[in-house]
Amino acid sequence: MIKLLPPSELDYEFAFDLMEENMKKYYDLYDITWDKEWLRKNFFDKENYVITKFDERIGFLSLEKKKNELYVHTIQVCPQSQNQRIGLYVLRTLIKMMRDFRLQHIICRVFKDSPVLGMYERLGFERISQEHFLISLSCELNNNNRESEATKFLTQRPTGRATMRRLALR
Repeated sequence: MIKLLPPSELDYEFAFDLMEENMKKYYDLYDITWDKEWLRKNFFDKENYVITKFDERIGFLSLEKKKNELYVHTIQVCPQSQNQRIGLYVLRTLIKMMRDFRLQHIICRVFKDSPVLGMYERLGFERISQEHFLISLSCELNNNNRESEATKFLTQRPTGRATMRRLALR
C-alpha cells in the first residue's frame, strides 16, 4: 500500500539524497551546481511528504498551495520503484487534495528532456512556458464545470496496463 506521510528530519536527508541521485544528470548536463543547503532553505517551508510503499520509503513529494493552484515543487521516486505507477498514484492523490481545497490548477516544472515530460503531456498537462531548460506545465481541474481529460483519467479507478497503453497512444 502506498502512503504519503509527513517527513521526519531523517526523511529530509533521504529526500535530498534522492533528488540528487535522480536529478544529477540534468544538473551536470546544464552545468548547474548542486546545492544541498539551498534545498534545505527552500524545502522546509513547503508541504512535504515521504512516499512509502509497505512502510518502505520510495519517494518524496513537495508542494505548495497558492491562490487557486497547487504548485508541485518535486515528485521524486527511487529508481528501483520507477515505472510502477507511483507517480500516477501521487497525481491522483493531488487531484483529490485539489478538490478538498477547491483549487483549480496543478502547476509543475520539469527539465525539457526528462522522460516524465511525456507522461505529464499524455495525462493532459499543457505547456505554459519554458525558461532555458525548464518547462512549466499546468492541468486544470475543471473548465467551465467540465473535467479535463487529465483529471477524468486521474480520478478513475485503475483499470490495468491496457488503459495506460491506450493513453500513451494518444
